[in-house]
Amino acid sequence: MKKTILTLTIILLSLGVIGVGVFFFLLTPVNNNEDLTKFTVEEGSSTRSVITTLKEEDLIRCEYAALIYVKFNSNYNIKAGTYELSSSYGTMKTLKLLNEGNTIEKKGVTVTFIEGKRLTYYADVISENFAYTSSEVLAVLSDKAYLNELINEYWFITDEILNENILYPLEGYLYPDTYNFDTDSSIKTIINKLIYTLGTKIEPYKEEIANSNYTFHEILSLASDVEIEGNNEVDRKLIAGIFLRRLDIGMALGSDVTTYYAVQKNMGEKLYQVDLNSTSLYNTRNSSVMAGKINVGPICNPSIMSIVAVLEPTSSDYLYFYADYLGDNTIYYSETYAEHIATVARFEG
Repeated sequence: MKKTILTLTIILLSLGVIGVGVFFFLLTPVNNNEDLTKFTVEEGSSTRSVITTLKEEDLIRCEYAALIYVKFNSNYNIKAGTYELSSSYGTMKTLKLLNEGNTIEKKGVTVTFIEGKRLTYYADVISENFAYTSSEVLAVLSDKAYLNELINEYWFITDEILNENILYPLEGYLYPDTYNFDTDSSIKTIINKLIYTLGTKIEPYKEEIANSNYTFHEILSLASDVEIEGNNEVDRKLIAGIFLRRLDIGMALGSDVTTYYAVQKNMGEKLYQVDLNSTSLYNTRNSSVMAGKINVGPICNPSIMSIVAVLEPTSSDYLYFYADYLGDNTIYYSETYAEHIATVARFEG
């Protein structure tokens, strides 16, 4: 009997010593250095692996004390995220922060991408708002492996974007809108969000796209022309109807805006005959090359309004139009070439 009591006493004393030791290690910091260290818990990480890493980075005194604490707290659950921790906190405080999910509150950035702008402009906007150069952004946007990932992921992106005659494969696919991002977002995260948004915008028109005589890439290319040529929904639908009518009769689209893109000039710069004669598959002014054809790829990133205009155009007897860009941007429509020439002469002399 005395032996049994002695054994129990020893066991209880041992447990008491262990308990005191555990609480000592839980409450006592590694040191008094109050500097903060960023510590990231990846999604799906096990509690044991996180605690091991905490010890390796000298953020807790004793790995075993931490494991015992977690074991006897059944509701304990480390949350994924990035934390700011200090070796002066002590194990219990550190574990409490991870359990409560007190991650660093990331500062966001709001970025607006304007419709009708080229992909190079989008690269510049990203560069202005994030720690990347325009060249780095453009490199990602042309990376073959990344492009193939997108082709596999999105139903509306096909290998048409890999055409060697296309200047920028993802031109047109970056939807113009205002977005919120984390300041440390990767280039792919930013691009993926714009592409995903395009997908949400065109989802309601998926059946119309499928039933069209044109691929979505062709629809998007035509929509990019319409975006720049028209200023409002009425004009864009009329212009889309004219373009589609021209294609039906084997006529060239004859759009100056495609020539600007083909020779990489900015809108408003003077176009010379050598520009109009460019054999680029973007240049729809060259009828010997582009009769009855849509430019090989988008020339800007269009709005949903212009995409819908191509899907739901306004039919008319018009075959020509002239935009008074130097005046009030009014668009004048003509049924015949003679009428069109007279309109041009009226404004350009």
